[in-house]
Amino acid sequence: MNEYTTDRLLNGRVTLQQKAGGFRAAVDAVLLAASCPASAGTRVLDAGCGAGTAGLCVMARTGCEVSGIDIQRDFAELAQANARLNGFGAYAAFTGSVANPPGEIAGSLFDHAICNPPYLPTGYGNAPDRLETHESHGVTLADWVAFCTRRVRNGGSVVFIHRADRLPELLAAMETGWGALTVFPLRPRHDQPAHRVIVGGIKGRRTPFRLLAGLDLHQVEGGFTEGADAILRDAQPIGLWTP
Repeated sequence: MNEYTTDRLLNGRVTLQQKAGGFRAAVDAVLLAASCPASAGTRVLDAGCGAGTAGLCVMARTGCEVSGIDIQRDFAELAQANARLNGFGAYAAFTGSVANPPGEIAGSLFDHAICNPPYLPTGYGNAPDRLETHESHGVTLADWVAFCTRRVRNGGSVVFIHRADRLPELLAAMETGWGALTVFPLRPRHDQPAHRVIVGGIKGRRTPFRLLAGLDLHQVEGGFTEGADAILRDAQPIGLWTP
């Protein structure tokens, strides 16, 4: 029988139940949500939704509608339960692979997509269960990009969060169909290299690539930086395409 913990995100705006063991969402999902340029009434696809963390944080910030998909039924069910826990009626989670999505997803177009795909290819290290699940089923990073490309309307956006060492692979996969490509590096501290990157694109847009200054997450003496705290606690957005 699964044991669960209860976490509160965005200074209590989102209450999240998670499995006590295995994959657990953390800072990455909140940063991903902050990078989505959704607004009230728009439709957002959360690809690989897990417990619903990123999608629920987008909803709490913007009042949008969110549909999530996860290959593991227990995570999709947990995401739906978390939506009910927060009173978010405009959230729906579905079980399915991005290679073979259910009809509710395959037959829809979305204004935006957010995606926290597996960080490690199959066979690398001892990744928590959900992080390797799709790639162990033969789904590659390029497949995640292709899925979002099919499901986002022209002029809509996609945002990924991923390991910095897989940035070349991700950008190569986004060469077709996506423009206004923007990279936002995430550094553990100001004196360390980026370990994560947020990568966004706008479908059909023809504007140059941009590398932004990014964000230092932690102070040298400990604790989050002021900039990170504003995003993680006060729900400040990360403006990938704002001046």
